Amino acid sequence: MGRMGGYPAGMRVLVTGATGFLGRRVATDAVTAGHEVRCLVRAGRVEALPEGLRSEAVTGEWGEAGDLATAMEGVD
Repeated sequence: MGRMGGYPAGMRVLVTGATGFLGRRVATDAVTAGHEVRCLVRAGRVEALPEGLRSEAVTGEWGEAGDLATAMEGVD
């Protein structure tokens, strides 16, 4: 298992914007480093995620406090 950003592998992390250019790379690198990744994506955009990230996708808007709180439940 690898490390990402100085954090040990095996953490559960939240990535917003994982359907975009940078977010997709961050999420994929986090999975490669051994982290569990949950992605907060807009409704209708789940299919734009790389296939390995779809199982932990939560739909919502990062600017909506309720959506963000739901997505952050259980993440490190």
